[in-house]
Amino acid sequence: MQDIMSATEVRKEWSTWVDRVVREKPLVVKRTHDYFVGISVEHLIKLLEPYKFEMEIDAEDAGSFVASLKGFDLVASGQNEDEARKAVARELLEYAQEYFTEFDLYYRAPNRQEHFPYLLKVLLLNDMGEIESLIA
Repeated sequence: MQDIMSATEVRKEWSTWVDRVVREKPLVVKRTHDYFVGISVEHLIKLLEPYKFEMEIDAEDAGSFVASLKGFDLVASGQNEDEARKAVARELLEYAQEYFTEFDLYYRAPNRQEHFPYLLKVLLLNDMGEIESLIA
């Protein structure tokens, strides 16, 4: 890793460091034995670009549609496919908010750890239209 700064250096040059992270590139900080990365939201969204959701949709006998997301325990229904997609997108946003509220619990659960990058992307977008566009 290059461009590693100590936490002390970052504190002394906070404004300059933030400007570099936002305008140039991600930077690594070392504090004692811990390392972390400062990254702009723009770069983070680019990094998460490949993460999308695959929707499965079933037509019910009663005429409604049930949508689920592959790899996620999320199910929602609607009167048509578009309503079902919007409903499952709302469920996805709620799940992302809950995941980050209870981050330690969800991230440490082996069956939910892989959800992390997907849900981070959802929260970074936080726009229902953009969230719906992630669902194929």
